[in-house]
Amino acid sequence: MTNHNCIHEERFASIESEIAEINARLDSKKEDIHQIQIEKDRQQRLQTELIEKVTRVTVLLEEGQKQRSANNKKIEDLEDKIDDLQKEVSKYRNDMTDFVSSQRSFRNTMLALIPVISIIVGVVLHFIRI
Repeated sequence: MTNHNCIHEERFASIESEIAEINARLDSKKEDIHQIQIEKDRQQRLQTELIEKVTRVTVLLEEGQKQRSANNKKIEDLEDKIDDLQKEVSKYRNDMTDFVSSQRSFRNTMLALIPVISIIVGVVLHFIRI
């Protein structure tokens, strides 16, 4: 029976050793699971942050597109105003050219009349003295 007890004790010792090994592996696996959970939580936070950043960038892009459209409209309006002003300047330039031409024509006429007027004045003065 002693031999039988010895075998049982060896068997118990072997089983306890296996249980201790299993507990050590279980603790190791629990730690692995805990680390995986921590990593999973970190990944979820990163994913949430990325989604928030992508959302912000999308909103900024949409706002930028709206602003660009508004700016393009303003540019078109300004180009139209510039065209209108250029037409108006061209009209005034033509009017000024006509005025200057008329003024030159008047001046030339007056210059041409000076000798005639001088002769007339001379004749009139000549008859007045007589």
